Amino acid sequence: MKGHLMKRVLLTGAIVVIYAAVASGAALIVNEYNAVSSSEFLGGDDPCRPETKVDTFFGRVQGNGGNWLELVVIEDHLDIRGWEIRYAQDSGNSTGIALWDPLRPSWVQGIIRFEPKAFWADMRAGTIITISEQDILETEDHNGVPRTFDLRTHTGFEPLNGDWWIHISTQDEQSKSEVVRLMTTLTTAEGDGPGDFSVHQKDWEVRIRDLNNDCFGPIGESISGWTEGSVKKDEAVRLEEDPDDVIEISDYDDVDDTTFGAPNVWGDKEQDFRVLRGYHRADLDANGVVDLDDFAVLTKAWMSERGDPNWNRRCDLAPASDNEIDEDDLQTFLAMWLAKKGPLDY
Repeated sequence: MKGHLMKRVLLTGAIVVIYAAVASGAALIVNEYNAVSSSEFLGGDDPCRPETKVDTFFGRVQGNGGNWLELVVIEDHLDIRGWEIRYAQDSGNSTGIALWDPLRPSWVQGIIRFEPKAFWADMRAGTIITISEQDILETEDHNGVPRTFDLRTHTGFEPLNGDWWIHISTQDEQSKSEVVRLMTTLTTAEGDGPGDFSVHQKDWEVRIRDLNNDCFGPIGESISGWTEGSVKKDEAVRLEEDPDDVIEISDYDDVDDTTFGAPNVWGDKEQDFRVLRGYHRADLDANGVVDLDDFAVLTKAWMSERGDPNWNRRCDLAPASDNEIDEDDLQTFLAMWLAKKGPLDY
């Protein structure tokens, strides 16, 4: 998917509701969303190390790609036909219509809906789904150089070749006939219409609803349990844990670097999708077999602890993770020796 797109690159009064876990047994989760204002850059105008305040796909561009969010499929063979992403923001530009929450008609409310098409009937675990509002994005980088990104819908992902990325543009989908349209939007923001949606930093929240109930969220700075302070207009929000079916709101952070369409990276850590995608945990290089190459990775991290230069959290294999690479992890590794598994059978 990334190669495919790269080739085409030329709350009136706060209402606080108490929620427990953001997701317990979640089948689909929000992994990241862009809250950068259309006039801002990631990290603002801070001259210190601007090369780190980038997105791995867009680079450092004004608006950081516009309105977009990123999901991860947790449950294998998931049918998301008819599911909805629901968002709300305490903003002054609402039409006053309660789209999905009758208690907050003054809030901008929106719905992004997965249409009941066969494409959504069998989502595989470990798939990344990005949703952008725009189809053709025209912007400029931090040097004032114009940049154009073709963000039209692309569904031809190839997991067997390492491509686990599906991308949907809501404006692109709106331009298609209802017969083939994969996604639709509704919003109560004044001036917006079908195909439009918004992501903001201040008092913005998002949740996912299956056919019957909310199954993920909400997350956002207005939600009780958010510990990271205010999300600024030059920041995004990302999950800083491996994607899982049990997620807490404290697992999210407001950040000044993003990874649109790819696993999240923070500091020296990167999200681990191997188990979701059908690999053994001991298959440290994700080549489908636990072998000497994986043992070499383990030996480099041997007897290290979190914070050590050679620490590798993927090598902390024992069921009772103790932030140390030791005999327990070696025993777990040897129990999987020469095991073959993954990627998922497509």
